[in-house]
Amino acid sequence: LSLLLAASLPLSALAETYDLAQGSITVEAKADGNRYVSQTGGVQQEQQTTETVINQTGSDTASTDNTITIQAEKNQTAQVTISDVNIDVSGEGKAAISTGGDGSVTIELDGDNTAKSGFYRAGVEKKNSGNLTITDADGDGALEAVGGDFGAGIGGGFQGSGSDITISGNAEVTAIGGGFGAGIGGGERGNGSDITISGNAKVEASGGDFAASIGGGNNGTDFRQIRVLQFGAAGKDGFGYVIAQRTAYAGNFQTMCQPVVYEYAAGQREHLCLVLQSPERCGEDEAVVIPLKFRTVLVTLFMKLFQTESFGGYEGIPV
Repeated sequence: LSLLLAASLPLSALAETYDLAQGSITVEAKADGNRYVSQTGGVQQEQQTTETVINQTGSDTASTDNTITIQAEKNQTAQVTISDVNIDVSGEGKAAISTGGDGSVTIELDGDNTAKSGFYRAGVEKKNSGNLTITDADGDGALEAVGGDFGAGIGGGFQGSGSDITISGNAEVTAIGGGFGAGIGGGERGNGSDITISGNAKVEASGGDFAASIGGGNNGTDFRQIRVLQFGAAGKDGFGYVIAQRTAYAGNFQTMCQPVVYEYAAGQREHLCLVLQSPERCGEDEAVVIPLKFRTVLVTLFMKLFQTESFGGYEGIPV
């Protein structure tokens, strides 16, 4: 009878749920293969036996200054679902959501989630050595991640690099870098590499002054392996997409103008030839939209080419 009752319950009813409004939360995946949750003013090192869900009562009307920390030890993966959390620590020198350790972290999105961080910190600050995956399995989750000054939207804080980041599934992600931070990638003086967008993810990324939308922050030097992969089932409208909004001050072109590769599931690939402006900031600053059509190889780019003195004419530059 108990098995029948369990089978009839929704997954959320079987999860171990914690209310962020009650205090900051730390989730740890330890070497013994188990996850543990601690909360300020609440449980300490509570072992998890089912899915770990962090929600927030009243998140639709008010933000919280409580934060989420996710740690994973070597060869472990810390899996956490965030559900309608609204964190705003933009007035403090803290990261709304941060990761750490030598392992990997997976964040599942449910509902509408916001992570706004303070000075020097990324909105979702990646400090773990393994991969950071932000995903949505059932198509009902979104995340807005906003970095403080010198921090990325998702990735590194000040002087922090943002590498090994994957956005997948049906995740809807908006990543906004603070001043001099990338949308997704490095903070000020931080590199951005090995960033993958796959499945039917819908991503909008914008970098701060002199920083990439997806890649390195201001004075960052590493833009290797930024990939848009197409595979899996189509989303509700048949498309995933990436919108890369350049800042009006995009500079450091020799570094930034490295090829970004679109890889098809079958292994075919082609450059995404995006357009950058010159440091003189001539012309309008417009978004570049990359629609990813299910089971097609073509990437269609709608771009406006700019005529500037520094390029001596119209230039399309692979980024």
